[in-house]
Amino acid sequence: MPSDVIYLDHNATTPLDPRVLEAMLPYFTELFGNAASIDHNYGYEAKQAVDRAREQIASVINARADEIIFTSGATESDNIALFGVAEKYAGKGDHIITCVTEHKAVLDCCRRLEEMGKRVTYLPVDQYGLVDPEDVRRAITPQTILISIMAANNEIGTLAFLQEIGAIAKERGMVVDEIVRAAGQLARQRYGALMIIERETGLQDYAESGVPIDAKLTRQLLINIFYPNSPLHDGAVLTRGDRIVAASVVLPLTDNISASSQLGTRHRAAIGVTEDSDALAVVVSEETGQIAVAHSGRLIRGLDQDRLRRVLRTLMRLDREEPADGATSGRFHLPSTDRVRVRRTTPPNGGPKESTSTTIQSGD
Repeated sequence: MPSDVIYLDHNATTPLDPRVLEAMLPYFTELFGNAASIDHNYGYEAKQAVDRAREQIASVINARADEIIFTSGATESDNIALFGVAEKYAGKGDHIITCVTEHKAVLDCCRRLEEMGKRVTYLPVDQYGLVDPEDVRRAITPQTILISIMAANNEIGTLAFLQEIGAIAKERGMVVDEIVRAAGQLARQRYGALMIIERETGLQDYAESGVPIDAKLTRQLLINIFYPNSPLHDGAVLTRGDRIVAASVVLPLTDNISASSQLGTRHRAAIGVTEDSDALAVVVSEETGQIAVAHSGRLIRGLDQDRLRRVLRTLMRLDREEPADGATSGRFHLPSTDRVRVRRTTPPNGGPKESTSTTIQSGD
C-alpha cells in the first residue's frame, strides 16, 4: 500500500497480522492434511492443530471447546445461528429482536425468517448507532427466542452495550427465581400472598387501583410487602419485567359460582385476572401454606418450589421442555382426584351468555 494512503476500512477487512501468518505458513506448505482425514498422519496432525485452535479461542471468550464451530465466514455463521435458533426453539416462540443497522447477512436472514412466519422487531439506533438497552427490554415478549445485536458495527465501529443487553435478556429467568424463592418462604411462614406476572396483556388499569411501587423485584421486598398486617398486605402485587409496579392491587374475582364456593378470595382473584388476560398469578394460602398458579382461568395447586419453578418457566416459555406434569398446549392435566368442575354462564367480555366449562384442578 502506498505510504501516502491512510486505510480506514479495517472494520471490513484488514491485513493479516504477521504473527498469524507465521503460525499458519506450515499448514499451507508442509502440514497440509485434511483435519477430517484422521486415518493418516497428515490428517491427524491437522486435526490436532484445529483442536488446539478451538481450545485457544474458547479460553479467550470463556467458552467450552466443543462450543466453537469453524465456518467459512461471518455470513455462514450468521445463517447457522439465526436459522438454527429459529428451528431449535420453534416450540418455544417465534420472535426475534435485531436492529436496523445490523449486518446485511443478519438482516437478510431476518427477512427470510419473516417470510417463513417468524416475527422480527427491528430496533432503532441513536445518532451514534447505538441501540438503547431499554428498547431491548420493551421489545422482549414471552415468545422472544433470540436477540441479535452486533458487538461492533462494521461501518462506523460503534460498540454495542452488550453487557447491559445480556443482563436484560436474562431478567425473565431471574424474575422467576425471585418469585419462586419468595413464594417458598411465604408458604413456610403461612403468609398469604398473590403475585401477578404481567405479560403481553397490559394491566395498567389494575395497577392504578393499588399503591405505586416501581421498585426492582426481589424476594425480600415481596416478603416484606406480604408480611401480616403490613399496610400493603391485602390485595395483589403486580410485576412487570423485573419491576414491582404496584402493591395492594384490586383484581376482579372469577364469576364461576362453583369456584367461588371452593376457594378463597386470593384464589378467585387469581383465576379472575387470568380469565381476561395472559397474566400468570402465583397464590400462597395463609391457611394451608399451599402454593398455586393460575393461568388462562385454570388453577394448579399443591406446588412446591421446584414444581412452581418448572410451571412458571414452562408457561413463560423459558424452557424448551414440554410443560410440567404432562401439560400440553398450556393446559396442565393433573390427576383426576380432587377435581372440581365449574361452569361459566357470563363471558367476561359482556357478550351473549353461553355455557362453557372451566376446570379447576388441584395437585396431589
